[in-house]
Amino acid sequence: RASDVHLQDGEPPVLRIDGRLRPSPDEAPVSVERLLVPGLAAEAQQRIAKGMSADLAIEVERAGRLRLNVF
Repeated sequence: RASDVHLQDGEPPVLRIDGRLRPSPDEAPVSVERLLVPGLAAEAQQRIAKGMSADLAIEVERAGRLRLNVF
């Protein structure tokens, strides 16, 4: 039921459910670079490496299309 997933490198995920931020039931810290960056287009990877943000969308099997903002 989460509308947003907030990821910060080295921290557990935070979910926005019904407009409220809640800690993820899985409290394991994430590596944003390992989780997201390899699957991004080269242009987005270059923007992130330069400290810029990247807006994009990805298709996830059984979840649909997801909008991402990485900064």
